[in-house]
Amino acid sequence: MSCRWEGVDSLSSISYFTTNGCTPDYRGIAIHNTYIVTGTLTDARTVKLDEALPLTPTKVRLVVEPLSPASQRPYQEVMAEIRARQLSRGHRPPSQEEVDAYLRTEQDSWEEGPCT
Repeated sequence: MSCRWEGVDSLSSISYFTTNGCTPDYRGIAIHNTYIVTGTLTDARTVKLDEALPLTPTKVRLVVEPLSPASQRPYQEVMAEIRARQLSRGHRPPSQEEVDAYLRTEQDSWEEGPCT
């Protein structure tokens, strides 16, 4: 019996359907008893599943697909960290007078007209 496979074969999307009832395979290995579950990657080598699988301890193959971007830290937290690092290396932000003087100089240059 010959099988005709149709579908997508990539690491990000694996979907097959057959036209004559054959069991699909992926990269030459028959797929039996597959489970799709979600989980959380807790470190570089550990995945905590959201639900238990009906399997005894055994070696398995995982295909990892991130479901959401990494959570973003609040703006205020990021800015506080940046300011703390600047302070620790001796950075001094400009004073209000320095900022005002810079802005006056910049605005005065606008009134001079186009460059010649």
